[in-house]
Amino acid sequence: MEVRMMKKTRKVRKEPSPSAACSSFKDADVRQRFKYQSLLQDHMELLEETEAKKKKLQKARQKKLQLLAEVSLLSIAEREKFQLEKDFLKTGHREELKQGWSGQNFIARSCSFEVSSHPFSWARK
Repeated sequence: MEVRMMKKTRKVRKEPSPSAACSSFKDADVRQRFKYQSLLQDHMELLEETEAKKKKLQKARQKKLQLLAEVSLLSIAEREKFQLEKDFLKTGHREELKQGWSGQNFIARSCSFEVSSHPFSWARK
C-alpha cells in the first residue's frame, strides 16, 4: 500500500493591473497592506502546521522509545528465564521439571527460599 503525501498549494492572489484610476498613492498603500496581511496570515498558518507536525513527531518518538524499553525489558526477562531453566537442569532436578513444577516452586527450591501461602511473600530460611 503506497501513500503519497500531497504538498498543500496556496493560491496566490494576483494584484489587479494598475490603471490610471488606481495609480494613486492611497490605492497602492491599501494594496500593500492587503498583501502584507495575506502574507502574514499564510505565515501564521504555516507556523501552526509546523507546530502540529512537531508535536505529532514528538509523540511518535516518545512511543517508539517506550516500545523499545518494553522490548528490552521483555528480552531481559526471557534471557533470565532461559538462564534459570538452564541452571535448574544443570543441578539435577530434571525429575521435578518433568513433574510440572511451577516457576515459583522451582525458584523457591533452587534458591533455598520458603514459600508462604501468599504467592509473593517469600521468607529466607
